[in-house]
Amino acid sequence: MSDFLWELEKLRGRYGVDDEKLKEAVKELTRKPRGAKEQKDSEHLAQIRAGSSAKRVAAENGLSGATEIRIARKNRRAKLTTLYQEQIEEFVALTEALGFVAAKEWVDRLREAAAECPLGHLILGDVAASNARRELEGGRFSAEDTDHVEGARFQLSLIDNIGLDNPRRRSAVRAQVRVLDAILQQLRGTTKTT
Repeated sequence: MSDFLWELEKLRGRYGVDDEKLKEAVKELTRKPRGAKEQKDSEHLAQIRAGSSAKRVAAENGLSGATEIRIARKNRRAKLTTLYQEQIEEFVALTEALGFVAAKEWVDRLREAAAECPLGHLILGDVAASNARRELEGGRFSAEDTDHVEGARFQLSLIDNIGLDNPRRRSAVRAQVRVLDAILQQLRGTTKTT
């Protein structure tokens, strides 16, 4: 604890922060998190993914009915999130293969379809993030361009509800998967005929 206080004192001296601001910062940093405690269900979820049912996992591990329901929901949510991420990657890969002009037309179609979906604008954010990640992994940029793309990725991360684990986002993922599925069916149809 004394090392922590010493570091705070050095920072206070360096940046000229008064005692009140320092106390507020310490209070904010040391505040206990609110809400329900996080459940460690990774072992149970691994058993479900290995082929067991939630009911069987709960019976074998002596879990309550509420825990059985919780791990079944977590498993469904994880599957849905994985499906969504796979659809985003497939959309990006298919549009990338079409070229810039055709890809822009498909992104516009996706934008129109997502307008009716709750938090549909976040689908476009995920597409942009996937494109940026792919370009950075490709290593074709100069150092300056890489900085710009990384800056764009940082700005994307600041969008409200962008994380797939965000509670508001979780409720919208099912509708977003349906929108992506409809667009991907159309896109697959055009890429097979060309």
